Amino acid sequence: KAGDADPVSGFKSKSGRAFRDKCALLRFAFDAGIRICLGDDYGTLTTPHGLYGFEPGVFVDHASLTPLEVLYCATVNGAALVGNPDLGRIRPGALADIIVVEADPVDDVRVLSDPSNIVAVMREGALVIDRLPRGEKPETATDAHPRAARAARF
Repeated sequence: KAGDADPVSGFKSKSGRAFRDKCALLRFAFDAGIRICLGDDYGTLTTPHGLYGFEPGVFVDHASLTPLEVLYCATVNGAALVGNPDLGRIRPGALADIIVVEADPVDDVRVLSDPSNIVAVMREGALVIDRLPRGEKPETATDAHPRAARAARF
C-alpha cells in the first residue's frame, strides 16, 4: 500500500549519501531565495508511481523545510515555473483546483500522503469529489475549508 511506503528507504549507501547532500543544499538554496519546486522523476525503482503525496513529507523530513515552505514550493513556485502565477493560489478569480484534506497540512504535511484524508476536490471551482459532512458544502473555493483563508495568504 502506498500509504505504508517510505519513499527514501530504497537508497543504497552511496546514493543515500548523495540524497542527504542534496537535501542539505535545498535548505541553503531556499534560504538564498532560489525558487524550488516539487516534482520528481517518478517511475523509477526508488520513486514508483503513486507516491507523489509523499514528496512534501520528504522535503520536511530530509531537507528541513517547514510544511508551509513546502506547500509554497508546490503551489506558488510551481505556478511560476509553468508561467502562470494565477495557479497555486486560493483567491477570488483563481482557477480553484484545490483539495480539502482531513487535517491542516501546515501542521503536518504528511496528511497529503494518504488518499483517505481527501475530503473534497474542487476543479475549476466545482466539487468533483465530495465527502464533506452534510450542511458544510462550500459556495466558493475559499469556503471549502475553515483554514482556506490561511492558505490564501500565499
